[in-house]
Amino acid sequence: MMDGTEKILDTFAASVRDPFNRLKEYKARVGKKAIGYFLTDFPEELIHAASMIPIAVLGNNENISLADAYFQNFACSLVRSTLESKLNHTLDILDGMVIPHICDTTQCLASIWKIAFPGGYFDELVFPKKRHTPSARTYLLNELSRFKKGLEEYAGVKITDESLWDSIRLYNNHRELLRKLYAFKRDHPQALHEREFFTIIRASMLMAKEEHSQLLSQMMTGLAERTTKPEKKVRLVVSGMVCEPLQVLDLIDELGGAIVNDDLCTGSRYFLEDIELNHNPLEAIVDRQLKKNPFPGYHIVSDEAGDSLLDMVEKTDAHGVIFLHLKFCEVHNFDYPDLKKRLEERKIPHLLLETELQMTSLEQLRTRLQAFIEILGRR
Repeated sequence: MMDGTEKILDTFAASVRDPFNRLKEYKARVGKKAIGYFLTDFPEELIHAASMIPIAVLGNNENISLADAYFQNFACSLVRSTLESKLNHTLDILDGMVIPHICDTTQCLASIWKIAFPGGYFDELVFPKKRHTPSARTYLLNELSRFKKGLEEYAGVKITDESLWDSIRLYNNHRELLRKLYAFKRDHPQALHEREFFTIIRASMLMAKEEHSQLLSQMMTGLAERTTKPEKKVRLVVSGMVCEPLQVLDLIDELGGAIVNDDLCTGSRYFLEDIELNHNPLEAIVDRQLKKNPFPGYHIVSDEAGDSLLDMVEKTDAHGVIFLHLKFCEVHNFDYPDLKKRLEERKIPHLLLETELQMTSLEQLRTRLQAFIEILGRR
């Protein structure tokens, strides 16, 4: 019989396995519309303040066929599988979709979406590529004001400062819970398997924040009972967009690794920074967007990305870095040579793995991961 912690973990896993059937049940229960958004750095608080449910669209591991009519097979599998989900009606439960421009491929996805699926709510957010210029804040404030107005018109509600502050507080509290969970996992890597931990984060992007926060708070009170005698683990930093397929996490666990830091969009990038509660709420959202850790989809000043990666390694006393790149992800591949150079200058071991959402065999990954972790374990 499962205890309370196991039951909650099972609930999170079920929401990741079948997010849209669960969403259908939740929508029927609360009577709200659901708006999907594509990664990354999306200001969910605005959708929540419009009394709708923001839901991340994270692609899936199903075979791709219908999307081949729109995208070449050398396009990112995350984008292609998202389009496939729309074409095969998996996403019909969503009442609308928002696609931020983070790379050329997502810009193409937004253009295809507008033409292929007319009707219903759709918007695209264009974030400033140069976040450090004086005009970036003004531009983004105008862009989010436009987005907010469109949400108000679609939902038929006014997003007041009060409602937006309420949503910001809810999301800040939720981010704090996830940060506490990550800190606990670093100190007690044996208490949570890697897949369990990153499934909790994914579930937080696929469930209403009120529901996820309540379950997460309950689960954390029982996690101490899962702590056992500490095991010696190889401490790893993972860098990339998403961790796909999830079986990679099982391999890291099995081979004696422990992820102690990351910059994944389905990892710590989602919850690191809070929104400050000290001025206009829309301006506060803008400020959080502009101060987030470097992401290769935006212009990065000087050695900002390398400094951030080295800082993650040093703060967590990591033994090495795994670059987990989606195949054909141009923005991450462009940054890799510079990051590799910075790590080698500091003699920090690293490994580059290319994956796809539709991978059928992981044996080559297993061999490379096993060799890397064994080498680090001997240092």
